[in-house]
Amino acid sequence: MNFLSIRAVWFFSCLATVGLLLLSIWLQMQRGIIPCPLCTLQRMAFAGLALVFLSGVFCAGRIFHFFIGLFSTLIAAAGLFFALRQVWLQYYASGMHENCGVSLQYLVKVLPWDQVVTKVLAGSSECSQVLWQFMHLSLAEWSLCFFVLFVLVSVTQMFRSCKASSRY
Repeated sequence: MNFLSIRAVWFFSCLATVGLLLLSIWLQMQRGIIPCPLCTLQRMAFAGLALVFLSGVFCAGRIFHFFIGLFSTLIAAAGLFFALRQVWLQYYASGMHENCGVSLQYLVKVLPWDQVVTKVLAGSSECSQVLWQFMHLSLAEWSLCFFVLFVLVSVTQMFRSCKASSRY
């Protein structure tokens, strides 16, 4: 028994990602929590998910919904990877506080792509700091939870689109 249509799930997923982006912007503007490069990549993944989820609301047809599920799974998996890396840095990279990192925008301007990827994934002192918690979970841990949720939703939606009838 399906409680929500495929489009409704895409709609609520889009609302959730937009809400998460608004929360991160609020934390930056009101609380002064500046995002590290890994946080910026996670924000980009949430923004990409919001756009893909929004396209799922307006597209009709099994094939379109299958590919929307596929794209959202790939984007959510990339965000999951970035969040996992940041959580790992927060727990196991306690000796990283020797130098300050620079923003992702600066790295992209001055370095070739391969060096940008290497530096971002290596992490910086900002990536290993826990500046805000809610219910004893850091921002990176909350991002991790939501990316897992979005991977599950996207995979489920892919399978639902394969079995769905022509009505949406």
